[in-house]
Order: sequence, then structure tokens, then C-alpha cells
Amino acid sequence: MSITSYIKGLIGQKTVHTTHLQGLTPVNLPKNHLLHEVCDEVNLQTAFEWLSQQTTDSHPNNDVWDYRLNWPTRKAQLRESVLCGQFEFETVRLVEVENEQGQLERREVRCAEERLVIRALTQVLQSVLPISKACTAVKGHGSLKQAVRETQAYFAEHPAHFVMKSDVKGYYAHIDHLIINEQLRYCLPHEPELVRLIWLFMRRTTEFGGNYTDVERGLPLGASISPLLGGLYLTPMDALFEHNKAIFYRRYMDDWIIIQEKRHGLRKSVKIVYDILDALGMQTHPDKTFIGKASKGVSFLGFSICPTGLTVSDAALSRRDNKIAQLYERGASKRRIGLYLARWLGWACIVAPPHVTPTPCNTPITVTIPSWPPGHSCQCLGTVYATRMSSGIVLGHNDVHQCSTPSHTATCTTPDTNNATGTHYYKNTTETSSYFKCDWVADVGYTTGTASTYTPTSPPAPPAASAPPPVYVPFSQIAVMGTLLLLLGIGAAGLRKRWLFDSRKR
Repeated sequence: MSITSYIKGLIGQKTVHTTHLQGLTPVNLPKNHLLHEVCDEVNLQTAFEWLSQQTTDSHPNNDVWDYRLNWPTRKAQLRESVLCGQFEFETVRLVEVENEQGQLERREVRCAEERLVIRALTQVLQSVLPISKACTAVKGHGSLKQAVRETQAYFAEHPAHFVMKSDVKGYYAHIDHLIINEQLRYCLPHEPELVRLIWLFMRRTTEFGGNYTDVERGLPLGASISPLLGGLYLTPMDALFEHNKAIFYRRYMDDWIIIQEKRHGLRKSVKIVYDILDALGMQTHPDKTFIGKASKGVSFLGFSICPTGLTVSDAALSRRDNKIAQLYERGASKRRIGLYLARWLGWACIVAPPHVTPTPCNTPITVTIPSWPPGHSCQCLGTVYATRMSSGIVLGHNDVHQCSTPSHTATCTTPDTNNATGTHYYKNTTETSSYFKCDWVADVGYTTGTASTYTPTSPPAPPAASAPPPVYVPFSQIAVMGTLLLLLGIGAAGLRKRWLFDSRKR
């Protein structure tokens, strides 16, 4: 028992006894099945292509060029060493680079073969490890913008609820190797060699300036497998919150948010969070933790979220301004600064799902569209409204159905007259370039179709889009004006500096 848990017991606070294996499920596969998948020809070739893309601008003396030149020979040797359990990771070299804040930090540099092996491991494990769906940082579980959109939508519907937002202080640097190794051994009981490789990857020796250091805690930031292991590490916390219908819970790596209706319920959740972090050897960041009412708003994943709207947070705007100033001080070209701004705007722009008011159907319809999951709806603005049933049939009625998921909406156009027999099109709003064919029969309506009839096609004359365009909620107009004024200020400072230089020269 930890000291924190002991003190809580003395003062009468109830603690939740949890372990770092809670929420994890073992993967039942034949022995060394995943190891053979890692060494599969296709998997290694995919990892090699990824490595080639990542190293296109490497220094001529980098070992990756020799590795790429002799890839067929190296691949055979690599497969043999991994399958025989003889592959070992070398000492990792540290180099100092300047980060976005203009400070020097040390980063790890590995050889080409080790980067390829790490990538091959990642490609296999990302679809196998039992990482919670609530962790949107993992590929296939959503995205940062999805987590922000869902959180803002919940804020708008429940402005009187209470919220806790926090993250882990120095998350990657404080991950315990022994704990995550035990988690991997529990999840992959029949893969001892695979677990050994990951252990060697974590339990590394680094070298800087002739000094060698054994790393006993933390994951490297630049490795492709680190986000996967980071997503797995906090699975015990996901298991306690994600299935509770009374709690809204989202996590993006080490950032999470919990929303509950009652204040005392949130207090219990906060105690659970601290108990879990204590068991995992972690602690919350004191400057990034917020506990209070949802109506006050909260800063989450770089966005300020409140019941009335969504904007970019002040901290994100400050980081953007500092980055532009650093680029200018280093003599970066206007093109480079413009590319950074374009990337930043791409990150800041969040497309809100279109809000559509459903309308009653004019004519009952029955069509089959296999690509829709059961229970989802499509809207036909001003004409028909359809809902996919569990049997695979999409039915339309004269009453109004609530559209459940905007991403599965479609727009159907009705013929001008009831006697116009022919082929018409369902527009797929998820992919604006594809349409579903709908056969119209006079005095009958849309007939029942087959899978071949309703595959997406490109019509010669697409119907007019009835759904409203996406609403972009990137940031306020003040932020846009601030960006323009900042660029003007940078340009003016450059002209003044050039004028002073010319004056001294005279």
C-alpha cells in the first residue's frame, strides 16, 4: 500500500483498490503467432517503405542509405535474427536540438534497422492490443477533433453538470517499465519474444558526450510505438469510466475530461483518478487541472470549450505567435512561415456536423443500401425521409424520424412528376463524389433494390445539394485579426531593422 492510500485510510476516505491490469484482456492466439506476423514479408516491406519516406532528406552519411541499398539482403538477415530471438537493440545516441520554445532538448537517434523493427512491431500491435475506444489518440479510435467535438456537444446539452479536466505531469518520461511490461505480458501471454523486444526497446542505454546512462523509466518521444504503449498504460482508468452511462469520459493520451451531473459523484470520480494514478506511479499536472461547473468552460486539447461555443485556447494562440516570432528571428522565408500558418489553420479548423431539420416524407419508399449500418437514418430534405431497419431495408414513412448520426446522412431527389419512370440518385454526403442509384416506378415510388443496384456511382448530372454546407468553427474573428496584425508587425519590425542597419552603414 502506498503512503497516499495509507493517509487516505487514516482520515476516513474510501479508496478504490485497483491494479494496473484492470480493464485488460489477454489475446488468445497460438504461441509466437504475432512474432511471425512481425517478420512477415508484407509487414517488413510496409515498414521499409515507411522508413524510406521518413528518411528522404537524411544526411548523406546516414546509415539509412546503405540499408536501403542492401535491403533484400538485410531483410533476410533481420527475419532470421528476430525469429531466432537474437535481435538486440544498440546503445541509443542523444543529440541536442532546439524545440518550439527555442530551448535545447535531447532527443534519441537510432539506427535504420532498429527504427524499422520498431515500426514493424507497431503495425502488428496497433490492431491487437486491447486499448480502450475512449482513448482517441490511437489510430482507428477517433481523433483529437472528434474528442473536442463530442465534448463541446455534451457541454451544450448539459451546461449545469460538473467537470474535471486534467493531464499527467511528464507522462512519457514517468511511465514505469515494470508496470507496462507486466501489462504486455498479461495481454500477450503467448508472445514472450515480442514482449522481450519491447522490453529491450524501453530498457535502453543512452550515450551523450561519452557518458552512458541506463534508462529505467520513461518512453522516447519520437518512436512510432510510444503512442501505442502510452495509450495502453492508462487503460485501468478507461475501464472504470467509459462504460458508466452517468459519466461522460474522453481521453487523448494523457489528457482526459470527466463530466457528471452531481458534484458528489464527480468527487468520487476524482478520488478514483488519483488512486489509479498513484498505482501507476503518476501524478496530475497542477497547472492543467480544472474542477468546476461546465458552464464556466474549460480548456481541453488546445481549445476553449463552453456550452455556447468553441474557440482556440489562449495558450494555443500564444504558442502560435511564439513560433512565428522564432521563425522570423531565425531568418525563415515567407514561404516557410506561410506553410506553418497553413498547417496551424488546418489544425485549428474544426468542421461542425451540419444541423438539419428533418421533414416528413411525401411518398413511402423501400430501398436497400447495404453500406448503411442498422439503426441509422438518412434525410431527404423536402421530399422523403428514410431509416435503415435491422433487416437491411431502408423504409420511409409520412411521420418524422430523428436523424441519429449526421455522418450517415444522404439526400434523395424526387422526380418532378409521379409518372417519371427512370433512374435517380441518392447523394452520399460523406463522399460528395459518389451517389446511390434509385429506381423510380410510376405510381409506386422507389422500388426495393439489390446490392448491385445501389452501389455508389457517378451520375452524369448530380442533383442539387440540399444539405447545408459544413459550419467551420475554427476561432473567433478577433483571433483572425490578431494573426494579420502579428504578420504586419513582423514585417514592420523587419523593415525597421533593415533601416537601422543601412543608417549605421552610412
